[in-house]
Amino acid sequence: MKSKVLFVSLFAYSIGYIYLLLPNTNVLRDLIPFRPDIQLSIESHVYYMCERLRYILFAWIILETSAYYKPELKLFFWLNVGFFVDYVLYYNGTIFSIGFMPVSYALIMGIIMTLTIVKTLLYD
Repeated sequence: MKSKVLFVSLFAYSIGYIYLLLPNTNVLRDLIPFRPDIQLSIESHVYYMCERLRYILFAWIILETSAYYKPELKLFFWLNVGFFVDYVLYYNGTIFSIGFMPVSYALIMGIIMTLTIVKTLLYD
């Protein structure tokens, strides 16, 4: 298990630099399926995706190496997976609005994590 965690740590660190292997074209493209108003270069898109993947990998490392708070850390891991999917599809755009307040995945994720942390602190 130790070697697996070390390998994933190295991969998580390295993945953030994949965008450097791409040619720097700076051509803006419509890369987000549900947000045609967002234009990104391929380099920027790959960089942001790799950063989201890095969060997922580090969340997995923390989950695998921690002896405490397993359910909370598992939730954190899966919320980060959802954050990656949200980035690829919506670029953290508004999913819906409640009155004047736009609701995005990041807001929902923040509320869920805050409630989970408060519950853990109160009942642990």
